[in-house]
Amino acid sequence: MSILAQIIGLACLLFWGFWLCCKLRLPAGFAPLCGLCFCMIVLQLAGSCNQLWLGAQLLLVGAVLTLAQRRRHEILPQLLSPGVLAFCSAAGVLMAVFAIRQPEFQTWDEFSHWGIYFKSVFYQHRFAVWDTTRSLAHQAYPQGLPGLYALFALPTAQYREADVLFVTALPLAAAASALFALPQVTARRPRIAYTVCACLAAPALFWLFAPDTPYTTAYMDAPVGALFAAALCVILLPCAANSRVQRGLALAFLCGALTTVKEIGTVFALCVVGIWFLQCLLDALRDKGGFLLPFTTALPCFAIPLAWKLLLKALHRADDQFSSMGPGYFLQCWQEARTGFDRYFYDVWDRYYARLRSYPLLFGASTFKVGCLCAAAAVLLLIVLIWAMGRWQGLRTALPGLCMILYWPLYQGMLFYVYICGMSPYEALEMASWERYFCCFFLGWISVLEGEALLAGFAAAHRLPRMAGHAVPAIVPCLLVCSTLWGIWQAGGAASLFCLPKADWRTEQQQIAADMLTRMDGAQNGSIWLLSADDSMAVQNMWYYQYELYPAVTAVEAQSSETDVDLGYNIGEHDVTWLVLFGVTDDFTARYADLADDGLRSAQSTAPALYAVTNVDGRIYLTAK
Repeated sequence: MSILAQIIGLACLLFWGFWLCCKLRLPAGFAPLCGLCFCMIVLQLAGSCNQLWLGAQLLLVGAVLTLAQRRRHEILPQLLSPGVLAFCSAAGVLMAVFAIRQPEFQTWDEFSHWGIYFKSVFYQHRFAVWDTTRSLAHQAYPQGLPGLYALFALPTAQYREADVLFVTALPLAAAASALFALPQVTARRPRIAYTVCACLAAPALFWLFAPDTPYTTAYMDAPVGALFAAALCVILLPCAANSRVQRGLALAFLCGALTTVKEIGTVFALCVVGIWFLQCLLDALRDKGGFLLPFTTALPCFAIPLAWKLLLKALHRADDQFSSMGPGYFLQCWQEARTGFDRYFYDVWDRYYARLRSYPLLFGASTFKVGCLCAAAAVLLLIVLIWAMGRWQGLRTALPGLCMILYWPLYQGMLFYVYICGMSPYEALEMASWERYFCCFFLGWISVLEGEALLAGFAAAHRLPRMAGHAVPAIVPCLLVCSTLWGIWQAGGAASLFCLPKADWRTEQQQIAADMLTRMDGAQNGSIWLLSADDSMAVQNMWYYQYELYPAVTAVEAQSSETDVDLGYNIGEHDVTWLVLFGVTDDFTARYADLADDGLRSAQSTAPALYAVTNVDGRIYLTAK
């Protein structure tokens, strides 16, 4: 993706955002967030109708038309607002860093469905949805960010992982813009000082949790947390210009976009609706009426993922490990543990609790300590906001941070439920991806507390002497920059600011995949089955090489050759055209050596062995390549 393509995509987001902010009477600083969420929803719906590329083209054309209707004296003040400049600063830093370093995927999970989603958008111009013969996990995930990638990939001619990471990082930049758009700064000198601080702090938000965030964004957990925080920023916004209905429409856009990133986004969207409901209920106690509005805001939380699920069901592609989780299995595991039949439930809980108390989530502090610090900060901010804004307005502003104290244990319970019901015993006992799942919640919570602190600072500034009043609003952005620099220093210095060094195994993997494609004579639309002598590497090999070989061939299965493999049945069932063997056992060789023209001698070496598969009336032939 060229710099020009990135600029075109960012301009499209901003112009749609300016139009939405005008209609919803939101401050211009919310334009990046509104434009991002609007484009994600449109492209998710277009992709669900198999019209993804048409949707991207219409968004670009529509952005040009909205720009043509605006006058220069209307656009310039919006572009110079602190929130928009903070977004442009964050996006500019990411563009520069990724252009210099060109980061690549480094962990096996990035090569799984996440990587294929983006590759499918670039090469196939549609969402990645496999037919019933293909064995792919997580088919039912919505694909809002891969859809957004279509907007940036439209003018480009080359697929690069750095471009994927740039697009998946945009929600963090949009969340930063919403954060720094909260205070309405009008005086000239404080506005200039605040804008400078916001432009410095917005890029720092990207590296707040870990210096290797350019990689963790590909899992979609950090974007979920960022959009969660941004939606709560709309609730925090002390803007009298827009009505409660307009605020509700803005939240509907944000909650709808949140559900398109990942399935757990629906949980976070409902948290936003719950806080919005409590705020409206507080207002109703004083103003009489209006507290039912949040129920209409909740509709996009279900409508968009429901439309995606219905489409997948119609195409017979809706089954994955998270689609049929019910309470029955959870209760069964609990009953078996309680009666002493099986300790699995207690074993998972023991490991879960140990991670909660000891895992260094942020700057060496455990998840439990970070949660307690956030809870204490929420209570402290309540006191400051009530002092600075008055009892009623201060309570309303502090409500999101206070509600997160309640959501924290609820989120822990829900996450433990997912570990029991939605993951394999190996993943649950290993507490797989613990830091990712908890990072998204705390990223949202900390960002909201930062927003409350900004509002408290500006409100308190009116009660302080002039010089102190000018300095107080800049405290939070400066603290954010300092804490991030401290975290980078703790993680190993400035070199970690950019990305991890390219792994040697990745270079080797790419060479092996390129060699396979050469030996396949440029095969297109084939299907490949991978068998590994090492059971622990079977799934990883599938994702690694499916990603590298896509879209020429698609992996249909990954198994260990140590298991009782029925070669003929699986090849016939999945219509396999290529077989890759990562080593073989003696038993496997004894059973199937006569099917291969080389007696499986190629599979005895350390390099992966490639065989072309021929199925003639149920008789399988393997030809070494």
